[in-house]
Amino acid sequence: MPQSVERIKAMGLYRDYRALEKNDKVALTTAFSTALGGIMVIVKLAMGLWTMSVLLIVSAVYYAMLCISRFFIVKAHTRTVK
Repeated sequence: MPQSVERIKAMGLYRDYRALEKNDKVALTTAFSTALGGIMVIVKLAMGLWTMSVLLIVSAVYYAMLCISRFFIVKAHTRTVK
């Protein structure tokens, strides 16, 4: 795909993001953060089990709790928007 087409698509996504209200931007960022946190949970838990490190396992549980709370916050926001 030519660079100009990719740039046009990226600019369109940026314009769509800029058009969102502030609350929607926060919810989108939180949803992205939740997905990244889920990946962190999997990686930390796998490393903790592989190395038998209690610190990594506890850290994975902490990240899991954060992800669950963020998920419910985003879910509540999407219910109020509809």
